[in-house]
Amino acid sequence: MKQSVRARTNQKLYMARLNLDHWESLLATNALPVEGEACRESFLFHAVGGYRSLLAEMLEAADIDGSVETADQAAVVAEKYGKTVAELSALLQLEETQESWLSALLMKWGGCWSPSVTAVAETAPIECIPLKDISSHTVKFPDAPESYRTIYESLKLRTRLKIRHYCRYETRSD
Repeated sequence: MKQSVRARTNQKLYMARLNLDHWESLLATNALPVEGEACRESFLFHAVGGYRSLLAEMLEAADIDGSVETADQAAVVAEKYGKTVAELSALLQLEETQESWLSALLMKWGGCWSPSVTAVAETAPIECIPLKDISSHTVKFPDAPESYRTIYESLKLRTRLKIRHYCRYETRSD
């Protein structure tokens, strides 16, 4: 099973890079903006999938069964097993630090599900409806391929580390 989880992490990162590369190539053409948006959201889907797969790798290396979406959830599962996975604290800090690449990734992924227009209480002409710029409510990563490449490279670097080196765990005796 360990090989299949690791293979899935690599597969998701590869698919994220393909979407990122395609997005960059679209900028050189007169592509429709929606094509770039499709690549951006697809990149986010695969990058978040790679991150979740990385969390699964870490839990599996510590002989912990569990499916999680965040480092916080992984820490809770590890605690139930009476184990501490060393790398989770670093990932937790990255998730909670608004300026980090991981926080940017998760916030932009969450932004894919948010409506782009704020609600209006009464009928108004269309030009009076204020638009909500989701990117201004997240971190300082512009919606351009080069900023997503930074996120991708950070996630890829984290997964390249040997799992046995950063998934040290200890059984607590309390």
